[in-house]
Amino acid sequence: MQSERNILSNPFKRFEDMQMLHHTKTLGIVQVDESVWKKLSKAEKEEIEKICDEKLEQYYGRITKERT
Repeated sequence: MQSERNILSNPFKRFEDMQMLHHTKTLGIVQVDESVWKKLSKAEKEEIEKICDEKLEQYYGRITKERT
């Protein structure tokens, strides 16, 4: 998938090099490092989840429109 390759090759690589994010290739999971996640406030975590949800809705909404 092009979007996955793009995410993993560009900004993700920098955060992975800094050991802030990890990618488990066998499971296809991107994970925030536990030490980083623990330092985030509840509001920050909620904001991250909100942004991710919005971006996923936009992405899949666009795919659905392209197929119709």
